[in-house]
Amino acid sequence: MSFLANLYRQAAATGTQKTAEETAVKTKTPNIKPSVKAGVRIPKILLVDDDPIFGAIMRRTAKDVKVDLTFCQSIAELGELRNLDFDVAVIDYDLGSVTGTELSEYLEKYAGQLPVVLVSNTQRANSETWSQLVKDFVHKKMGAKAIFKAAFTVSAGQATVVEARRQRAAGIH
Repeated sequence: MSFLANLYRQAAATGTQKTAEETAVKTKTPNIKPSVKAGVRIPKILLVDDDPIFGAIMRRTAKDVKVDLTFCQSIAELGELRNLDFDVAVIDYDLGSVTGTELSEYLEKYAGQLPVVLVSNTQRANSETWSQLVKDFVHKKMGAKAIFKAAFTVSAGQATVVEARRQRAAGIH
């Protein structure tokens, strides 16, 4: 099944066909230089999550807050992107047969040192075993705006809770 046909099938199942069409156009359009609004650079965010409802919420919020978001619902969709020129990736921890940390290691080979914000519906405490590219963790119940705020923080290179935890574990203050 083609990428576009798959999006329409998913959209019909969730009742979000217009959003799926917009996503298909967004995903198939080559990435352009990062957006700049009023002198503030808006990071380009890649979202990988297998939950279409969560994806729809994130896309709607991104549109409302003027965030440059590309959504992939599967690793297969991620593989169809022509350009992995993103500032930060937001990845669901549970992606079926792989974890978000495994995907972040895979992305490192193709997108370089792309910082990652992991999200999940369950709490994850083993941050010291995560890939060094994982810079933050946000529980999905915190909401889309909190996730975007974490992505902005990470893309700006600011310290996060996960980074502070790693430094404490390593004896660095």
